[in-house]
Amino acid sequence: MFHRRLLAALLVCQLLAPTLRFWKRGGDNDQREAAFNDIYATLSATYETVANLKPEWSEAWTSRHSQSLPPRFEGENDLPSATIDAVREMRFARSLLQRHRWRSQRQPLFENIEPAAWATLQRRLHMISPELLAIQDAYVEQLRQDEIDWIARAVEGYDNARVYIRSAERDDEPIERQVASSAYVALHLALQLSDRLIERQRYELTQGD
Repeated sequence: MFHRRLLAALLVCQLLAPTLRFWKRGGDNDQREAAFNDIYATLSATYETVANLKPEWSEAWTSRHSQSLPPRFEGENDLPSATIDAVREMRFARSLLQRHRWRSQRQPLFENIEPAAWATLQRRLHMISPELLAIQDAYVEQLRQDEIDWIARAVEGYDNARVYIRSAERDDEPIERQVASSAYVALHLALQLSDRLIERQRYELTQGD
């Protein structure tokens, strides 16, 4: 009698296994999307901080969601809305990096920088590494190893940016040059991490993962 019950229980488990796997995969996918969304939100706060360094950048940031998507993303309606937002913000950041002479000493980009805006950027550079590490810890089971490596490289870059700021202050480097270097690194690292995560999501959609 016991063996019959055991066999019946095993049969039920076998029949339910595909359903359980489906629900587990769905839950994992939801958690992965949540992890990516949290990272995008952290990077978005960084873009916004840089945008607020100059009034014209702040205006462009405010209107970013009304801009068209880059050609390679047109028609990709399956991407989550937070990812689409991240694509538009990535386009904003790339435009800033490409359109300006960040290291010009004849015409410094931040010659008339507001001290409050510079202080806000410094605070942001101190916050972003702990935020990224907290997201990594919260979703470590859902993130793949290479994604964790991407986060680690971004954290290392932001940590180096903070070291640079301390060194530049000791050396009395001009404020406009400190701001330019710090803002450039902030955008570049955020753009790099965001691009990798977005491409990962695009790939997983094509694979049905």
